[in-house]
Amino acid sequence: MNCNIILENINRECKNLAGIKSIKIGYRDDVTITLNDDICTVSGRLLEYYTNPQTSYFTFTKDTDNHFYRNEITLQFASITSQNIIEIKKLLDADCVIVVTTNDNISFLLGKDNPVKLETLNINSGTSYGDFNGTKLSFIDVSKEHPYLTIFENEL
Repeated sequence: MNCNIILENINRECKNLAGIKSIKIGYRDDVTITLNDDICTVSGRLLEYYTNPQTSYFTFTKDTDNHFYRNEITLQFASITSQNIIEIKKLLDADCVIVVTTNDNISFLLGKDNPVKLETLNINSGTSYGDFNGTKLSFIDVSKEHPYLTIFENEL
């Protein structure tokens, strides 16, 4: 199937449009963020998680009445260790930054203006053979700016 989409002279193949490749989560106090020409450089301690692209997604919506962006990241992990669950529970009350990398290798920073907050944490065991057994997380970022394009200090 030939499926090309043209957006303002950018040719994009349909097979590369969706999904989150990975996220990196860090505490705001452990990360240094530098903004240059609308691109953020990030350095510091970030924990990286790889996701299932069919079940994890990232959306950002502009609230035109109040002039802010609401950014949401939903992640679903089919297998996660008890150590990962302990780390994730620590995020419930933490001030975080998150770097989302899409399957197109584009990275966005959330949490520069205001901390990202873990809104929901669901750990499911399932009750029957076909039920989901894993963890689902939703993070919310409310910002005065759209998500920042991001590079890491070691990529300069």
